[in-house]
Amino acid sequence: MNAAIISIITSLVVSAITFIFGLKSGKNQADRDKLQDFYKEMYVGIRDIRKALSEDHPKKYENYESKTTGNRTQYLPPVAKIFYEGNNVFLNKRIAESSLDLECRCMTYGDVFSNMSESIHKIILDNLNLFEEGYRFESLGSQRDEKRKLVSCNPNSVNSCILISYSAFLTEDGRTNLEKMLSDPEKGVTFEKTDRGTIHYNTTIYPGGLKVSYTEFINCIMDGLSLKQVQLRTDKKKLMKECDKKIKKLARRAKEPNSFFETVFGAITDIFH
Repeated sequence: MNAAIISIITSLVVSAITFIFGLKSGKNQADRDKLQDFYKEMYVGIRDIRKALSEDHPKKYENYESKTTGNRTQYLPPVAKIFYEGNNVFLNKRIAESSLDLECRCMTYGDVFSNMSESIHKIILDNLNLFEEGYRFESLGSQRDEKRKLVSCNPNSVNSCILISYSAFLTEDGRTNLEKMLSDPEKGVTFEKTDRGTIHYNTTIYPGGLKVSYTEFINCIMDGLSLKQVQLRTDKKKLMKECDKKIKKLARRAKEPNSFFETVFGAITDIFH
């Protein structure tokens, strides 16, 4: 008699568990497309951020769409947008939050990288002794600081310039190309820092505008940047390594949003709800 009762109870428990697992699997399947889209958005977002890092054109918050509420403007790169819209509640909490943290740190790196333009411009101003006599400062739109735009003398009356970012000083390839550009006897080189269409800093060097060689000029700027550049390189390598790991994890989730263990754990917790 007892054996029969135990058998019936066991059968009922097994049936209940099987039923709950079936419901959980069915719900996971119904949510599959939605979750795949969210994980794919994060995958593509982190992948693009990683690519920009590798090319030394790191993304910043300003590169993404923004939402303004009252006096507050919030920029929304891909992962932050998922959180802003509340869709993170559907995702694995640990993966979503770590992805957001990585994205935030990459955006911060982009801001630091961008702000290096100001540091480079100041180093140039600290080394005006490298310029031939006749250099001058010009007004730069509505900017009050008259030293935001520097123009070297132009002994050869060159009337065309190549426009380049100050960030050319921050990479080996950039410095190699920069030296070639500066060596062109028929064109000057204009370094420029812009942000959302506004020019913040500008330096133009014409052929014959320096007392020293172009190599010496670049090395002088690099001496002033040395410690900051070492930190940038270290941060970049660390972020790229983290992005690589995150990209692999998000790619797996985009293919299969719910792991087996999450399904099992979710079904077990549902039993007690």
